[in-house]
Amino acid sequence: MHTDIGCRTNINVLEIYDVNDVFISRRNLTKPIDLGLNGDYLIVCDDDVKIFDISDIENTTLVHSISRDAFDVIINNNNNNNTLILIGADGLYQYSLNPNNIQNTEELSTINI
Repeated sequence: MHTDIGCRTNINVLEIYDVNDVFISRRNLTKPIDLGLNGDYLIVCDDDVKIFDISDIENTTLVHSISRDAFDVIINNNNNNNTLILIGADGLYQYSLNPNNIQNTEELSTINI
């Protein structure tokens, strides 16, 4: 949830619930907009793109961030070729994702808008 969704709130949080809608955990963020799941990692478009280890869902950990202002995240897992596509106001950015070393995100290409 974030403040600019038209609900007249000042809430900027990531809340995690199980499939039965039972609350599990909450993390304060700056302006969460979009998210994607890649194995044990949750990728969130916030003030930066933040990558959380969610292997222990009750104790999520920020493990990496990418300095991009993005509003959309697309994860492509084709034949062990994991890529992350970020879309922001200034362009489209493609990164490699290494599930064995998630901090090793390498920018592959950029298309400026």
